[in-house]
This record gives sequence, C-alpha cells and structure tokens, in this order.
Amino acid sequence: METIIQDIINSIQDVNVMLTLCVVFTIFDTITGIFKHFKAGNFKSSEVRKGFLNKIPWYLAILFGYVIFIIIKNNILLITITIACLFSEGSSICENFKELGVTIGGKDND
Repeated sequence: METIIQDIINSIQDVNVMLTLCVVFTIFDTITGIFKHFKAGNFKSSEVRKGFLNKIPWYLAILFGYVIFIIIKNNILLITITIACLFSEGSSICENFKELGVTIGGKDND
C-alpha cells in the first residue's frame, strides 16, 4: 500500500512540475511577444489581449486533463497535453527571439 501511495505522490509532483512549466512558458511567450511588437513598432493592447485569449484553450485543455487525472488516476492525457503546450509555447518563444534578433544555440536560425 505504501508503494501505491508513493507512486501517486510522485505522479502528482511530476504533474505539478509540468503544469508550472506550462504557466512559465505561456507567460514568457507573452512577454517576448510584447517585446517583439515593441521592437517592430506595432504594439497594440489588442494584440496582447489576442495573445492572452489564444492561451485560454491551453489552460482549458490542461484543466480537462487534470479532471481526468483526478477521476481515473491516470495522468497520461495530462502529460500529453502539457508536453504539447510546452513544445508549442517553446517554439513560439524561439520565434519571438528570432524576430528580436537573438540567436539561440550559437547560430543564426534562418
């Protein structure tokens, strides 16, 4: 019984780390997107609002995955959703950096 409880605790801790990373990535993507628009000279508050609204489906999907995790004690859907979120937001951050003129990995990403 102790091993089952420890496995559940470990799963929850892994999920919490992934959820935290998703929040950090979405916030960082928003910040780099704002900087990108400032640099381009086309910053509008409506673009920030649009960017934020584009993040809501990720949070809804994560919430759905979390509910499934709570109900059936299986976190595979939640992990899949969070990995997809991390890849998507990470890619967007890289694109923002590229448009800001920042090279990633020591080479130009043309």
